[in-house]
Amino acid sequence: MVFTLVIWLVIIVGALIYYRRDMARLRKAHARIAQANNAKETYLKNFLDMCALSTKRLGNLCKTVNRKLASGQIEDLYGITKSGRIMDEQRKEFYMIFDNAFLHIYPSFFEELNSLLREEERYVAPTDGKLPTELRIYALVRLGVDDGSRIAEFLGYSINTVYAYRAKVKAKAINRDTFDADLMRIAVIE
Repeated sequence: MVFTLVIWLVIIVGALIYYRRDMARLRKAHARIAQANNAKETYLKNFLDMCALSTKRLGNLCKTVNRKLASGQIEDLYGITKSGRIMDEQRKEFYMIFDNAFLHIYPSFFEELNSLLREEERYVAPTDGKLPTELRIYALVRLGVDDGSRIAEFLGYSINTVYAYRAKVKAKAINRDTFDADLMRIAVIE
C-alpha cells in the first residue's frame, strides 16, 4: 500500500512539474502574442495617420488649386507643382512613419542585418530612428516587396537607384549567394 502511494505521489509530482513547465511556455507564448498585437496596432495606427495626413494635404492642395485657378494665377500654380515641394514633404512624412513602424515590428533589424555583413561594412544603428536609404530598401524587401520597380515607386527613386543600393548592400555581405534568403529569416518581435 505504501509502495503504491509512493508511486502515485511520484506520478503526481511528475505531472505537476510537467504542468508548470507547460504553463511557463504558455505564458511566454501569450507574451509574444501580446507583443505582436501591439506591433500590429502600432502599424495600423501609423497607417491610419499616414492616410489622414495624405487626405488632409490633398484637400489643402485642392483648395489651393481652386483658389489659384479662380483668381487666374496659373503661373503661381505651375510654380507650386513644378517645385516638387509638396511631394518632397509627403515623401519625408512617409519615410518617417514607415521607418518607425518597421523598426517597431523588427526591432533587431540592424543587428540581424549587420550579422549578415562583413564586420568592416556594418551599419551603425541610427539614433534618430531614420533608416538610411539602402536599409529602407532592404526593409521593404524583408516585408516581401522585392520588385525593384515597386520599391522605386514606393520610395520615389529611379529603378536604377534601387538596383544600385541593393547591389551596394549585397556587395558587403559575408555570403552574397544566400544573402536574400538570410535576410528573409530576420525575425519579427520575439
